[in-house]
Amino acid sequence: ELAPRDMLGDLDRAKIVITNYHAFMLRERMQVSSGGRRLLEGRSGESLNTLETEGQMLQRVMPDLMSMKNVLVLNDEGHHCYREKQTKDDEGTLRGDERVEGNKNSDAARVWITGLETVRRKIGVRQVIDLSATPFFLRGSGYAEATLFPWTVYDFSLMDAIECGIVKLPRVPVSDNIPGGDMPMFRNLWEHIGSDLPRAGRRKAGSLDPSQAAGASPDRAGRALRSLQDRLPRVARRGHTRAALLHRRMQQHLHVQAGVRLHIGIHSWER
Repeated sequence: ELAPRDMLGDLDRAKIVITNYHAFMLRERMQVSSGGRRLLEGRSGESLNTLETEGQMLQRVMPDLMSMKNVLVLNDEGHHCYREKQTKDDEGTLRGDERVEGNKNSDAARVWITGLETVRRKIGVRQVIDLSATPFFLRGSGYAEATLFPWTVYDFSLMDAIECGIVKLPRVPVSDNIPGGDMPMFRNLWEHIGSDLPRAGRRKAGSLDPSQAAGASPDRAGRALRSLQDRLPRVARRGHTRAALLHRRMQQHLHVQAGVRLHIGIHSWER
């Protein structure tokens, strides 16, 4: 329906391969135990290479393209495909979870871009087109995080996508739409209230009051629960059975008093 009838014949001639970047990882051609490997290596100790070659990898991943030349590559989620910067001056030193995340991003990007470079050497690549909603460098790339890719040629904004009906209108919790933070509190509520809640279960903790558990801030846990309770009936009216069931249970276990104290009948405040 999208292509003119006189071009359908050309489309039928196209060879299309859809694959995941993990497929570019070289695999073992044979399974050899550690004892068997030492035996085969012998006294010389020369390392036994059982990995497939680049040509064998391409034959496995894209056999239909082996006779082709200068293929077109479309990278979906292309912000995961780049060659990392050798020096990390722009990014600085990563520690803890940031370092773990950075290493994970770098490993994935290295496998992806190395696979495409192999395709270019062995088969030939006419052009590579990256498609991404977030066309910028990730943590661990060596570049400053969120730096826009220098090869970006077209930017289709979120507002354009909403107006065209491609993307739904984002919903932001109204009761959490308060300036003062970089990220809405409801996005990850546990980070804001977890350390203030009692570690013992409900039986040992006695009567729980989220307005007190939230510390000096004004009833963060209670505000989240009220927003959820307000949202569930509207979702339930659309026919969502699980939302209706959850709303009835919240009505049974949620009691709001004049002082906006919320007593929640859940099994435990523990995560």
